[in-house]
Amino acid sequence: MSEQSSYFADIIGFGESVDIMPLVREALAKCELRHDFSAQEVAELVEVAARGKRIPAATLDRIEGQMLWVLTRYVIFRVQSEYRIAQIREVMSDGIRTHVTLQSLGPDPLCDGALKLFGRWLGADELLPFPLDGCKCDRCGCYYRTFSRREALREHPDWPNARSLLQSF
Repeated sequence: MSEQSSYFADIIGFGESVDIMPLVREALAKCELRHDFSAQEVAELVEVAARGKRIPAATLDRIEGQMLWVLTRYVIFRVQSEYRIAQIREVMSDGIRTHVTLQSLGPDPLCDGALKLFGRWLGADELLPFPLDGCKCDRCGCYYRTFSRREALREHPDWPNARSLLQSF
């Protein structure tokens, strides 16, 4: 049986299906766990997981440590972060929320890619989908947070460009 070249699924939940097969193949290539899943099976499981449905234990047993989420979460997180980046770029271009930072919810230390972006304002061209390349964290907690000028000054008065924020009011 030949592998499908595309698999469309609504990961965001707004009725817009995207081709997840390239991301599924990427997740499979990066996965270091032993498993016997095909790309087609992982794509179907990503769709099930994105809908919040239960995946049977027998299916979970087919991957080392029952850690199927290593594959499914990679695809879901990448699609969701690409969608979020598009939203952020739109509000930045509208001038509504012009300051963006990288934040982290996870208990794990930041990867090298995240450390390069952390602790400063980011431009629209610097926003990269999560998980970042080289991220070894299985449960990456990075996300982008947007601020208006006023919020940016209040939250991070010591960051570069704080004076120029004050002058813009």
